[in-house]
Amino acid sequence: MKDNEELEEWVARALADDVPEDEYGRFANDMLSVCGRAPSLDPLRALFSVDRPLHLGLTSFLTVELYRKARPLLPEVVEAVSQTRPGRGRNDLYETIANCATHEDGWAVACLFDGLRDPERAVRRKVMQILTYLDSAALRAGLKYLNPTHPGWKARGWGGAFEGAKRGNTTHLKKLLASSDEVDRLFAVAMCMRPRLAIDQKLADLANAIEDPEIEVFVAGQTDWPTPIYAIGPIPLPEHISKFDRRSRKS
Repeated sequence: MKDNEELEEWVARALADDVPEDEYGRFANDMLSVCGRAPSLDPLRALFSVDRPLHLGLTSFLTVELYRKARPLLPEVVEAVSQTRPGRGRNDLYETIANCATHEDGWAVACLFDGLRDPERAVRRKVMQILTYLDSAALRAGLKYLNPTHPGWKARGWGGAFEGAKRGNTTHLKKLLASSDEVDRLFAVAMCMRPRLAIDQKLADLANAIEDPEIEVFVAGQTDWPTPIYAIGPIPLPEHISKFDRRSRKS
C-alpha cells in the first residue's frame, strides 16, 4: 500500500470497535508493526480524539513502544494524560513524553510535574523515576516553562534544587524536602536520586531521612537498581549468578 493507507485501515478498524476483546492484545501488537512501517503517524491522531478508555489505552501503548518516532504526537499525548484513567495508560503516556521531549519541548516536560500530584501512587513513582534520568536540557526547559501564573505550582526553588543537586549544593534541596507540600518533597527526592557518574550517597541519605513510606520505597528502589544503567556503571550480579559464573569459568 502507498503512503499511510495501511495504517489508516488499522485505525479505522480500531475506531469501528470490531475487534473481539480476547484478540485485542494481538491486534495492538500487529498494529504496532504497521506503525513501525508507516512513513507518518498522523492517522493515529484520530484515535486520540475519541474519549474511550480502550482507544486511549491503545494509543498510550503504541506511542510508548514507538519511542522517538512518536514525537510529532506530543501535543496529543500531553492532552491525553488528563483523560486517561489511573494506571498503566498514564504511565505509558508520561514515559512517551520522557522519550520524545527535548530542550525545545519545555511545555511538554512541564506536564511531567503534574504527574507528581497524580492520585495513583504507582504513577507518582513512575514520574519521579523519569525525573531521575530525564535529559538535563529537557528538564531545565520544563522548569523554565513554569512561572508564577502556572496554576497550583511554586516553581521558585525547583530550578535551584535541580542545579544545586548537580554540584552537591543542598540548600534548595533541604528547603524543598522540609516543605509541607508533598509535590515539593517528591520533586526534591527525584533530584537527590539523579545519577551523575553515580548516585550521590549523601543526597540519597538526605532524601531517605524523610519519614514517608512512599519516599523510602522509591529511594530503596533507585539505590538497589538505579536507572539508567548506562549512567551509573556496572551493577554487581546477585550472589547465585556470581557462583554460576565461577563454576562456568572452572569448566
